[in-house]
Amino acid sequence: MQNEPLVASIVSILLDAFQGDPDHPQLESYRQALSAQVERFVRRQQPLQLLLPGFPLKSPNTRDKTASDRPDYAEYAALERLDQLCRAVGRVYPAGCALELFSDGLSFHDLLDIPRDTANDYHRRLRALYASPVLRWHDYASVQPGFDRQRDRAESVLRRYLPAAAADFSQPLPENQAGRQPQWLDLLREDNAARGITEAEDWPRRALRLAWRGIALDAMLAEHFPEAIRLTIHPSGSPGGKFPIRLSPAQAEAALPWHRVYLLNLAGRGELVSKRQALDARRAKAVSFDGQPWLYLEQAGAEWEGCELSVMLAGRFGLLIENRRPGANCLSLPHPALTRLAQLFGFVALRGFAVENEDNLIDFSAQFGTPYIWQFGAVHKVKPEEDADGFVHSFEELPLHWDLSMLPADNEFVRKNPRFSASLFALYCKTAPQHGEGQTTLVDARNILRQVPTATLAEWERLQIRYHTKFTYFGGDARVYPLVETHPDTGEAVLRFQENSNSELQKFFVDVEERADDYPNLVQELLERAYAPENLIEHDWHDGDLVLIDNYNSLHGRRAMTRASRGRELWRVQVHKGQEPVQRLASKGEIVNTF
Repeated sequence: MQNEPLVASIVSILLDAFQGDPDHPQLESYRQALSAQVERFVRRQQPLQLLLPGFPLKSPNTRDKTASDRPDYAEYAALERLDQLCRAVGRVYPAGCALELFSDGLSFHDLLDIPRDTANDYHRRLRALYASPVLRWHDYASVQPGFDRQRDRAESVLRRYLPAAAADFSQPLPENQAGRQPQWLDLLREDNAARGITEAEDWPRRALRLAWRGIALDAMLAEHFPEAIRLTIHPSGSPGGKFPIRLSPAQAEAALPWHRVYLLNLAGRGELVSKRQALDARRAKAVSFDGQPWLYLEQAGAEWEGCELSVMLAGRFGLLIENRRPGANCLSLPHPALTRLAQLFGFVALRGFAVENEDNLIDFSAQFGTPYIWQFGAVHKVKPEEDADGFVHSFEELPLHWDLSMLPADNEFVRKNPRFSASLFALYCKTAPQHGEGQTTLVDARNILRQVPTATLAEWERLQIRYHTKFTYFGGDARVYPLVETHPDTGEAVLRFQENSNSELQKFFVDVEERADDYPNLVQELLERAYAPENLIEHDWHDGDLVLIDNYNSLHGRRAMTRASRGRELWRVQVHKGQEPVQRLASKGEIVNTF
């Protein structure tokens, strides 16, 4: 077969998501069936089309299973995994890959005693939660134009996909589908018992009706997506039919995000578990977003007591940890957990944790790596100056960048590693600026990459960007970096980009290396994406705030400030990995404009 190597590569990627153990008795049968399906797309050079019905609505069992009736980080992590699956295929298959996601709680809500408004709210929030060009959302309105979500019933669409004898959704199930009814009945009993609802005599009939709706939904999807490779989140797939996938990489079983919560365990890995397990067996602490529990953090000790944790933007970027108990120091929380949280959310803002002095800040920072030592030591005190000779110490805005990006080429660390930079850095607010100015801007460097088509991302991965400012002259050196790099600890793709500046204090030039004519608008596009509300946080400083920033997952800068904020003072310590601290001298220009 001419396309055999490519087909094998694609199938291998799909099998990585297989819901089952590596020694599953049907694994080879699934491989053969998938190979035949994939080969049809490859032979015609068509984008691979996957199809998955799922994410209908949140289980109403908020006592034992879920945190609320809204989507949360469990759904976000599952959608991210599906996005990564499609993009992994796209990296080896030029035609690309897309996933058709049929998600509509109106399929089942009424028979599960879930209000239509609740189902529609989940439907709306889910689509706003994760946007990706490789994930395509579908519902009854997309397969039947004119369907009214406020009035129409799913059965009005599904009825025509049933056998004539079963058009009333109440006939006995075919033998090969008989297992569906008891599964639905068990679910009704389990969830309604937790809600204090007594079993009614019509529940078996409800379960039968739910089963028939599922059968009709399968038939409807087969008609509308006849060529798609059908995925399922249930373990009852069959080679050549439905391919069972897992939505949690660490769990082989069918862990459904709409029946679970997301738990970040002590090892720093995510699991989908029941709410009851998270709270009772794992002593987990809730992390909130938008007024609801969002995920859970497994606790190792009492140091988290008195802390309130909340995600700051879109459920995925920035984590605020507020201490409500007296006497807490910046060293109070375990650094492995803070490292993982900074990686997961891009940065962590600690509020209510004392930083006694410079040495205390250095001790805090040194938990995460080796402090970078400047002429003045490890702590850089950033204060606005009237006669600043660059934008770092000015009242002007500071363009987006990552730290230690503009060291001169003859720097001892840069000579060893041209891509040397800080891994994380800490910013401590000694004195806050006036409210609404001098904010630190923080940009989600991962989400920008999730927003672009696979082909665009592939182009970006081949680009080098040249950065030049007078403070890197030292013989006229500029610095060149790939636009897209890989996080050294997590393996995630991150955007490596710095903003240009026309400031009279300091010009900063940004150009596409060698291929500038091919990308005349790239810098402007990147800036528009970086400053889009879904990717940007402007952190308003409070006295005593301590922010730990992952220098790969986040870009950062500063908003301009007036003379009313002349007292603004931040202390910064940058850390890196793998090398011992070295005392070194630096010119004033290099010190002030280290980025």
